Amino acid sequence: MRKIPRMKEGDRITIRWRDIFTENKWTNLAEARVAECPECVDEGCFLSEDEKSIRIFNSISHDGQCGFTVFPRGVIIEIKKLK
Repeated sequence: MRKIPRMKEGDRITIRWRDIFTENKWTNLAEARVAECPECVDEGCFLSEDEKSIRIFNSISHDGQCGFTVFPRGVIIEIKKLK
């Protein structure tokens, strides 16, 4: 993962990350050897971070309740601050 920009709570960001991929049908080994993990993008507002995770929220109510996502640092490809 590249350098993470300095962020404060509420900063609008996009996170580009890799997800797992599972195939549930019978597949030949040649195809399985070259299978790729999908790349995903989420947008939200920075909430917090620690040595293991980065958290964003994507909605917040008048009384401080929020919808949020937690990303393990190991899956993150890139974080960009939005203006």
